[in-house]
Amino acid sequence: MNCVDHGVAPSSGTPYNSGMKTLTIECPDDLANRLERLVGTGLVADEQQAMIEALRRFLDSHRPEIHESLILADVGWGLRGKD
Repeated sequence: MNCVDHGVAPSSGTPYNSGMKTLTIECPDDLANRLERLVGTGLVADEQQAMIEALRRFLDSHRPEIHESLILADVGWGLRGKD
């Protein structure tokens, strides 16, 4: 993935009010085709909006503190040995 910092305001319709970076990705044709079909349904305005939302959801669900709390819970369970 390539990343370029443009330092410009985002286009309208995005919820961000700071600079923007351009991310260039390569993905399997199947995923690209599914994304195009999703945009075609009108569920999202364009591929960029869909990718920003997907990235936001991924990052929100993979926060380090979430993983840390899950690991600590597993360790605690292992130490106590209770179901």
